[in-house]
Amino acid sequence: MTKELLEQYRWLAMEIANEQARLEALEQGDREGLVHDILADPETDPENARAIRESRESIRQITVAGIHQAEAQCAEIEAWITGISDRRIQRYVILRYVDGLNWKEIAAKVGGTPDAVKKALYRFLQAQEASEARP
Repeated sequence: MTKELLEQYRWLAMEIANEQARLEALEQGDREGLVHDILADPETDPENARAIRESRESIRQITVAGIHQAEAQCAEIEAWITGISDRRIQRYVILRYVDGLNWKEIAAKVGGTPDAVKKALYRFLQAQEASEARP
């Protein structure tokens, strides 16, 4: 696991929430028939109504696929974090990459200086990357 991948975790979590809200809005619109009534009456403009339904279904499928992909990436990161045997380092990783705290905030929570926390975590990550790079 790299620092760059860990840094994506919070973004992925936000993407999941945003895409779920988008999906909910699409489904709400479908239930209420809002788009069809406003843009195309199925009775008087069936071709346009069909095109709108197909477009919305395509958007729904893309959104669901994006949610699944982001969830899989989050699960991979979470599994890696869970597997860290050094509980101190695991806590640093959670506070930094899951909770999004800065080094000063982490140091205040766990004790120590921001530089000491940062160095310990970066050394651990470098060692992990080196061990993963070996055949």
